[in-house]
Amino acid sequence: MTDFRYSFKGKGLNERGGDNEGGTGPSFWIILGIVSLVMIGLVYLFISSNRSATAPEPVPEKEAKVEDKGRKTDVVPPVPGKEQETSPRKSSKSAGEYKMLSDDCTKAEELLKNEQIVPARDEAVKILKSGIEEDDPVWKRAVAVLNKSNTTIFFTDIPAPEKQLYLIQKGDSLIKIAMDFNTTIDAIQKGNRMNPSNPVIHPGKTLKIYKGGWKVKISKKRFKLYLYDNDNIFMIYNIGIGKQGRTPLGTFEVEVKKKEPVWYKDGKQVPYGDKENILGTRWMALKPTAGTNPNYKGYGIHGTWTPDEIGKDTSNGCIRMRNEDISDLYMIVPLKTKVLIED
Repeated sequence: MTDFRYSFKGKGLNERGGDNEGGTGPSFWIILGIVSLVMIGLVYLFISSNRSATAPEPVPEKEAKVEDKGRKTDVVPPVPGKEQETSPRKSSKSAGEYKMLSDDCTKAEELLKNEQIVPARDEAVKILKSGIEEDDPVWKRAVAVLNKSNTTIFFTDIPAPEKQLYLIQKGDSLIKIAMDFNTTIDAIQKGNRMNPSNPVIHPGKTLKIYKGGWKVKISKKRFKLYLYDNDNIFMIYNIGIGKQGRTPLGTFEVEVKKKEPVWYKDGKQVPYGDKENILGTRWMALKPTAGTNPNYKGYGIHGTWTPDEIGKDTSNGCIRMRNEDISDLYMIVPLKTKVLIED
């Protein structure tokens, strides 16, 4: 009996042109390749179906790019579930300490809003004494509370620990009382709701007077004027200074005070109200004291009609303040108040 084996070519074992190894001709390999591809496809579909049933792992986001005036800046994307700060942190305090200071500041703002002026001021002072960096958002908020609180305390008749009651004596005058209390006539009048056009005082009447130990410190690099009552910070103002280092360093005292000042330019008088008069609404002349070059003359603190120059070094050497700020400072500090100018 003839033995036939199955050939993919349909030929017998001993037929001419047959493959001596049997069933392994070219057609065999083609069919085997097709079957293999089909099997691989089935395996791939099986694996893919299993993967689709499982949530994919999150892919880390790349750093985002934001456009800022033509300049790209790297911005780290927010971390899911982590609360983002609404203000930039500049403080060296720990996160816990910083939050406590921020909460204290919120408390001070609420006290001020509810007209609890002295407690609001005390909270602000505590924050500023904590060592928080200047110009930190919390620092700025505390300064706003401090300035508003002390302005209200000083210029109204509300009670405060620093105020003293004075019984007007026969022969008293406002200038004498002001000198005794290291204050100004303007401050006494405003703090006691007196009519400045008719500032009459009567013996036997009582005045409330803020008696301060005033000192002024000016920081050129920070563009700040700090007003102290003894060792306690009382007010902080933004200022402008001299260009090219023209504001001198040293110790001075307030020598002259003028409202609606005349400006002297090139030997000529420029009256108040003239558009060329740059002194603003107030002028406080500074006189160098012991240890400071006595030739530092003609310098002073004054207002400005160009408040956009506050925070800049554009003057000829004088200290510039916003008109509303120097109006307050003018009313608070008396003649001979010490002024320190430093880098």
